[in-house]
Amino acid sequence: RSYRVVSRMLNSWVRLCKQHRRDLQKLCLTLNTFSRRYQSSQLQVHPKWSLIDEKVTIKGTSLASNLDVTLLTSLKDEAQRINLQSECHYTTDSQGVFSTDSDPPSPGSGYTGVHSSGPLWSARPQKGSMVRLWPHDIMKPLQYNFVLKDKKTGEVLATEQISKSFVDDGVRRITVKTGRIRGTLFLPPKPGPGIITLYGGVNKGKVPEDRAAMLASHGFVTLALAFFGVDDLPEVYSSFDLEYFEEAVDYLLSLPEVTHHQVGLCGSSTGGNICLTMMMFFGHKIKACAVFSVPFVSAPGPTIYKEQVLEGSEFAWESNPENPLGIKGGLDEIKRNPQKQILFEKSDAPLLVFVGEEDGNNPDHGKFAIDRAQQSGKSNVKLVEFPETGHLIDLPHCPHVKEAKHPLIPPSETIQFGGKAQPHALAQFQAWDALLEFFKSNLQSWVK
Repeated sequence: RSYRVVSRMLNSWVRLCKQHRRDLQKLCLTLNTFSRRYQSSQLQVHPKWSLIDEKVTIKGTSLASNLDVTLLTSLKDEAQRINLQSECHYTTDSQGVFSTDSDPPSPGSGYTGVHSSGPLWSARPQKGSMVRLWPHDIMKPLQYNFVLKDKKTGEVLATEQISKSFVDDGVRRITVKTGRIRGTLFLPPKPGPGIITLYGGVNKGKVPEDRAAMLASHGFVTLALAFFGVDDLPEVYSSFDLEYFEEAVDYLLSLPEVTHHQVGLCGSSTGGNICLTMMMFFGHKIKACAVFSVPFVSAPGPTIYKEQVLEGSEFAWESNPENPLGIKGGLDEIKRNPQKQILFEKSDAPLLVFVGEEDGNNPDHGKFAIDRAQQSGKSNVKLVEFPETGHLIDLPHCPHVKEAKHPLIPPSETIQFGGKAQPHALAQFQAWDALLEFFKSNLQSWVK
């Protein structure tokens, strides 16, 4: 009898084990899936530190296969009013992996196509953020944060952080207040050719330093030169005293860190027009010049160099609200008045011109000016046009800025600068690569 009782007990236990074995197997499978998705998931962003012009690759691994994920990318610095964010979606492969250097994002993401740095350059300014990536402290690294989520549940799978910088190791920043000259000097670890950078805007009472810092990070001695809105300089500009800019050239050439007896020039918008007039009036001091988004005239007023005057042109603020940065009277006005044309072809220095095809009439102005120069015998000039690109062509990974303020209009108003987000952002990579190649071939290969 005891044997039968024990036998029944054993049989019941066996049946119970068989009954729950399938449940136990399901539980183990669920725990394994949870572990892969939520505990072992990895987000890799390489390199961990890089200059602002270097591309990165973002890769998710150890995820569930065919999983829809969302990557949130942010660049925040409250002290500098920087708040850029992007949201991109991807689907993992059968191995639970996705990578931005091989996989395009899903529809609804911040960009389309395969671009390894897409989540960074597609980041857009949020409410309260500065729209142009001009840090107040150029020496401070930028901290990018990445959060990977399960798109369906919103659960956080992995996080990562990297740093980008406008300044490489060993580059020194020095505020310049010498005579009339105001600006910022950037010295690379070793002596090198000198370049002056000029913009048509200011950065909250400081000279824009981004491009000068990056050129110094590639071996050039650079001077980010202010000509208005900084320290004791005029608040805005209405005409241009070119002797001030010649003083800046002579100052840069006097530095022991500068290895050449001619300088390079890099100017954007009004800053580019000034560079062109420097070629015209004292071109023998210029070795190479690159300009962005210029109408090839002196606007909104004349340029004076000693006893010589280049007649000024007016902006079309009131006559053409849709193209306020255009020149009043357009190209026809410039053609009828040779005294308003910047004859940069008087300089032997090579000229590289960048222009966005959606930058008002500047593409037409550029073609006319370059054609005139070539007809006079100047062959070392090149025009590079970017489709669907606007006026503000900045550095790689900087957001496309379609609308912003301008120093010559009331602070409460803004200007439409043109361009479409993705083509413009990609053009900034192409322009920077071409600019570096231009200066390296024309400056670094030339010995004093």
